[in-house]
Parts: sequence; C-alpha cells; structure tokens
Amino acid sequence: MPPCLCYIPLYHIFAATETEKMQQGDRDYEWLEAIRSGDKKGLTQLYQYIMPSIVKLVVRYGGTEEHAKDLFQDAILILYKKLQYSEITLTSSFSTFFIAVCRNLWANHMKKKSNNHVTFSDEVKLMHD
Repeated sequence: MPPCLCYIPLYHIFAATETEKMQQGDRDYEWLEAIRSGDKKGLTQLYQYIMPSIVKLVVRYGGTEEHAKDLFQDAILILYKKLQYSEITLTSSFSTFFIAVCRNLWANHMKKKSNNHVTFSDEVKLMHD
C-alpha cells in the first residue's frame, strides 16, 4: 500500500532540495548514457519509471498499452541514433523531454492514420512533471 500523503514532509511536496535536483540531473544523464550504450539495467529502470506516463498518454488519445510499448521503443531508437553522433543538452527533465518525443511520435502516427491534425492539451504536455 502506498504511503499516505499526510506522512510525506511538506518540502517533498512543494520543492526539491538542491541535492534532490542534482540527483535528478544525474539520473537524467545516466538515462541518456544508458540509451547511448544500450545498458540493459539503465533502460529497464527508465522503462519502469516512465512507461506509466507513456501508457496514459497513448490510451488517452486512442491507443493501447501495446501501442505505448512500441512508442517507447521507437523513441529509444530515435534517441540512440541521435546520441551516436551528437550530444543532447537537456533544458528540462529527461522525463519531460522523453514524453515530448513520445507525444510527437504518437501525434505523427495518429495524423498518418487519420489524415487529420492532432493536438494535445497542456495537461498532457505536463502530465509527468
């Protein structure tokens, strides 16, 4: 059973400490390195952390969990190829960046499927943060 919100210290709810921000930044670059090197452990951790958000995104916009899994793999492949010849400088958290990649891939998929314009609400854009 998840811990009750009332037992979580307020500073964990409202603001990350500098140490927590540094740890998040380290984890973000560890995930980029896991993608670049094909590190199975790192990719598994990324999958476990981010997949629920990808599933919510895809299901909300007409897909299935299988579509979300395919989307995750497509996004990993795109980032892997990019990281082979250049660096990625994050201007947001890795999860925000990765979800944006997935959101754009899903929008392109839906656009091809329906030949219509697909847009996402701001709520979905910030779903994970």
